[in-house]
Amino acid sequence: MQKFRRGLLRPVIITISFFLCQYICPADNNCPESQCKESRLGDLLVRASHGNKEFPSIGSYTIVLYRVLNLNFHDVIKELKDGTVEKDLILQLHQGEESESENFDFITGLVRPRDGTVKRVWLTQLDEGRDPEIIVWTRCVGSGAYGDIDLFRFTGGSLVQLESPEEIKLKGYSGHDIFEIKYGKLFRSFPLYKESDPNCSPTGGTAEMVLDFKDMKWKPIKKEGIQDVQ
Repeated sequence: MQKFRRGLLRPVIITISFFLCQYICPADNNCPESQCKESRLGDLLVRASHGNKEFPSIGSYTIVLYRVLNLNFHDVIKELKDGTVEKDLILQLHQGEESESENFDFITGLVRPRDGTVKRVWLTQLDEGRDPEIIVWTRCVGSGAYGDIDLFRFTGGSLVQLESPEEIKLKGYSGHDIFEIKYGKLFRSFPLYKESDPNCSPTGGTAEMVLDFKDMKWKPIKKEGIQDVQ
């Protein structure tokens, strides 16, 4: 009986999650810049945002994937957010009676738990395959500022969460992670601490790693001063 009930509840939960995706981060311009991050790849647009009325330190985040129906319109909206659009262009936008929601087609979305704030989202292709990946970078609130990433793949019209990379076990590691996409790869850098270092002044150099997407492991590419970490 319990298995039967769980089977009935599962589609209901999925339906509610998709509804929340559209409610929390809609395709209009009402999503606060501090809580909503976006990235575009071709005609696909992804937005990641904190759950509605949640604390920044912990809660959930929503990923919503759209198809951009009017690429020129999206470019204008992005410039408008950046403050680089002239007033005349804004007037033309209103006179054309176009709205952002009319230029985006909702594809899919999901809701995931988070421990920290959403720092950035990328829509990219790490494995050079046909299906794009979504990377969400979250950072813990606290002195350590530990960073973490969630990986998803858009395939078959749905978002599938991928295996998480292995945890950093390097001696001298104490958070303060920075993630970047360069040359089609995901890089991670962080300061290295000696035992006597205060949190604000690491003296062990900087470690930089790149994600091996096939086995989901971080591979070191530069470790300044790592031999001196005690």
